[in-house]
Amino acid sequence: STAEGISLNDDDDVDYTTLPQKVAVSLPVDISFTPQDVQSIKEEATDAINEIFAERFSDLEDIKRQTREDFLQSKKTMGEANKLEAERVSNEYGDLIDVKIQKLLEDTREQRESILMKSKASRESIGKGFEVGSW
Repeated sequence: STAEGISLNDDDDVDYTTLPQKVAVSLPVDISFTPQDVQSIKEEATDAINEIFAERFSDLEDIKRQTREDFLQSKKTMGEANKLEAERVSNEYGDLIDVKIQKLLEDTREQRESILMKSKASRESIGKGFEVGSW
C-alpha cells in the first residue's frame, strides 16, 4: 500500500529518517484486505456518511421549519403593527374630522336656526293665508 507515492513496507529502499516525522510511518505488518473486507468497509463508510447526511438534513429541515415559523410570526406581528397604525391614523383623522364638523356647526348655527325658523313659519302658515292691510 502507498501514501503519496511512498511504499510503507520495510523492504523498500526509502530512507525514512529524511522524511518529515508525520509522514514517516513504518508498519510492521503487511496489511491486506480481501474483496469482502473492502466491500464491508465501503458499506460501513457509506452507512456512516448516510447517517451524518441524514442528521444534517434533519438539522436543515429544523432550520427551515423554524425560519418559516419566525417568518409567519414576523408577518403576524407586522400585520398587527400595521393594524394598530391604521387605527391610530383613523382615530387621528376621525378626531380631526370631528373638530372640523364641530367648527362648521358652530359657524353655521345662526344660518341653520334662521332656516329652521323660516321653514317652521312656512309650514304653520300653509292653508291659513295671510292678511294684507293696515292696522
